[in-house]
Amino acid sequence: MSLLAFSGLLGGLLREGRKIGVAIGLLIGTLLMGLYMGEQTLWLTLNESLIAIFFFFLTPKMLFTKISKYIPGTVEHATVQQDYAKRLRDVTASRVEQFSHVFQHLAQSFLSQPVVADEEKERYTDIFLSQVTEKTCQVCFKKEQCWESKFDDTYRLMKELFQTIEVHGEIKKPHLFGEWAKHCVKSQKVIEAMEQEFEQYKTHLLYKKKMTESRRLVADQLSGVSQVMNNFAREIQREGEAHHVQEQQVLDALEGLGLSIRYVEIISLDEGNVDIEISQPMCHGRDECSKVVAPLISEIVGENIMVAKKECEFYSDGYCKMSLCSAKTFKIATGISSA
Repeated sequence: MSLLAFSGLLGGLLREGRKIGVAIGLLIGTLLMGLYMGEQTLWLTLNESLIAIFFFFLTPKMLFTKISKYIPGTVEHATVQQDYAKRLRDVTASRVEQFSHVFQHLAQSFLSQPVVADEEKERYTDIFLSQVTEKTCQVCFKKEQCWESKFDDTYRLMKELFQTIEVHGEIKKPHLFGEWAKHCVKSQKVIEAMEQEFEQYKTHLLYKKKMTESRRLVADQLSGVSQVMNNFAREIQREGEAHHVQEQQVLDALEGLGLSIRYVEIISLDEGNVDIEISQPMCHGRDECSKVVAPLISEIVGENIMVAKKECEFYSDGYCKMSLCSAKTFKIATGISSA
């Protein structure tokens, strides 16, 4: 076991030399441990190592790559995990975008008007006049004469009366009242019925107006939710951007100052919207995050960076976590006081 462990260690240290480097490391490890354990063991282990190296060179690279995908710590395994995370992000973003489209279609359906305004006005006018005539003309002895022989004149006059009441609340045109009195034997009764019916008509219009406003409000809210979900889908996609080179650059710079950094995670590098998370051991009140880390990050990204949030002893092993973001030119504090 000690021979395998030591030879494997040396083989791993020389892995940059590819297969030849690993084979040399294995042989060196075998020779050193074999000399330590005796001459008989040396030849036995050396022969076994040579056989192992022979099969090692015969093993195709494709098999190594395939096996490496299942071994944590290898580049292939990390690539597979990143591909899986990317697919998961894409699927999640796609689902969120679908929900966004659903809310947008709902908003449009609430805003759409199924009936044209002029046609709707005409329809309500006819309904209004039919309700008035039901209470007056239906029981009148001259009904056939007014609504069969003189239909056009009767309809025109009643429509003008309705339009006058709708605008002024009462009949303010004497000539129209006189013309209607000559045409109808129960003119005053019809006008009173119109004024009574108009009160209900106004209530109907008020409720219709409130309904329209409510539909518009709901449509605005649905449209807002759709926009929020659409922005969220874009944020999910943007979080998938790889910043490995920049993360390593920041990590090397911080460690070059003597800091022990656990990890650097760059969420966004957009100008004016930088977002970086860093974890390091507790500084015990030395405020290294504001005095050392933030100025260094500012030099690297080329803009003023500030500590947005820090959580000391975030981890149980004494490591803290800090969030760094772009410093804003202005900061506004608002308040209200009343008596």
